[in-house]
Amino acid sequence: MQTVQAVQFMEQNALIIFYIVKLVLGGLLAFLAIMLWSKTRDPAWMALVAGAITGYTGLIFNMMLDLGIVTAGKIEFYGIPLSVLIFTVVPSLFFICFYTYAYSLKKLKKNPSVDFFACLPIAQKSIFHYNGQTFAY
Repeated sequence: MQTVQAVQFMEQNALIIFYIVKLVLGGLLAFLAIMLWSKTRDPAWMALVAGAITGYTGLIFNMMLDLGIVTAGKIEFYGIPLSVLIFTVVPSLFFICFYTYAYSLKKLKKNPSVDFFACLPIAQKSIFHYNGQTFAY
């Protein structure tokens, strides 16, 4: 009986140490992202900063959920609480925006006459330029 309690105590200590490490490293990441935010106004880097900050916010929210401080809410999407889904998906969307925009800037530097939207793989089939006008189909 005593060994079960000792194992549970060690698991709780490991969980606390895990949360401390995640909070310290996530806080450092968010701090550095805010420092970068103050230095640049480039949309690509702003998306990266927003992804880092919303990721840290999600980390804090998940920790508060695990500790029972907050509840996930009653609104669900296919059995997943909407608040958990938002904090899981939104940082990834910001990172996707960062990489897409950075990729398009790399293409623009190679060929400055190319429009930004023409660099996006999704938009290449639906937007074209003719005599300085943009057409979408």
